[in-house]
Amino acid sequence: MRQVREMIALIMLSICAYTDLRERNIYLMPLIISASGAAAITLTDLAFAFEKRTLFHWLLIPAAAGILVMLCVRMKRDHIGIGDGYMTAALGMIIGTGRCFLTVTAGLAAASLYAALTAFSKKGLRRRIPFAPFIMAGYMLLLFNGS
Repeated sequence: MRQVREMIALIMLSICAYTDLRERNIYLMPLIISASGAAAITLTDLAFAFEKRTLFHWLLIPAAAGILVMLCVRMKRDHIGIGDGYMTAALGMIIGTGRCFLTVTAGLAAASLYAALTAFSKKGLRRRIPFAPFIMAGYMLLLFNGS
């Protein structure tokens, strides 16, 4: 089941990264489909006891973490988009809270490095940086690391 979750997360992040780069927007439909798939996998796991994790661990904690990100977005609208909060919640529901935290941390580190390198360019700090490609890069690093 872990490989199925990884493929769902990779497809979702690929779509989000593409639309974030092209249109500066993250669409909700891929996130809803991915989160629904994760919920179906979790319910199947619980019904047949493939994994001994609870519904609380796989669905409610990541959803709460995503809601926390969305509340932070509402307070500071200029720095992060609401789509990033939705994406974080869906990713957490798919791969779990711990792996989502590692992915987002790696994505934040990559985005910070990119921002520091481009700060001295012509556009400077006024340039908006799409966040989804960095989250995808963080997830790829997590997959290659084997965590």
